[in-house]
Amino acid sequence: MKKVIIVFAVLVAAVLCFMGYSGIFSSVVITEKEIGPFTMVVKKHTGSYYKTGAVFDEVEKALKKSVDTKKLKGVGLYYDDPAKVKEEQLRSECGFIIEKADLEKLGTVPEGLIVKDFKKTLCAVGEFPLTTFLSYMIGPARVYPKIEEFGKKKKLTGDFGMELYDHQSGKIVYCMPVAEKK
Repeated sequence: MKKVIIVFAVLVAAVLCFMGYSGIFSSVVITEKEIGPFTMVVKKHTGSYYKTGAVFDEVEKALKKSVDTKKLKGVGLYYDDPAKVKEEQLRSECGFIIEKADLEKLGTVPEGLIVKDFKKTLCAVGEFPLTTFLSYMIGPARVYPKIEEFGKKKKLTGDFGMELYDHQSGKIVYCMPVAEKK
């Protein structure tokens, strides 16, 4: 019985350590800051946000032919609140931020992809560590409630949420545009 308890305790400790490393215990602070400008290459997606990984893979595969995608930041634009919109109707755009020089290397934009410019925009911003695959799931659950709380104090447009995936610095930046004060 003692061995079972020890094994169980070790397993629980290992899971807690992994969850901690994935960011579950990270503090989240929301600030206002300007994001952009930048250009992105994205693909539209309708359906579960949990299925956007395949969309990112598809965009990366198309870009890889001309551009070193390891240097690029991922970007996800999420237009609907999953608590209010049916899963099969959720709208998003997934892809990568791309420099003008890389866009020129790309030449013709592959079919199904869209080039979009994001102008400098004042946003409510929260950061979360990007250390494991769980970071993609834990982050939204930790950050969006804080952005919503922040939104009660400030006027958020609520048009969309944007996530910037920066593998080189090991963080996900969550952004929501802030409306002009009237």
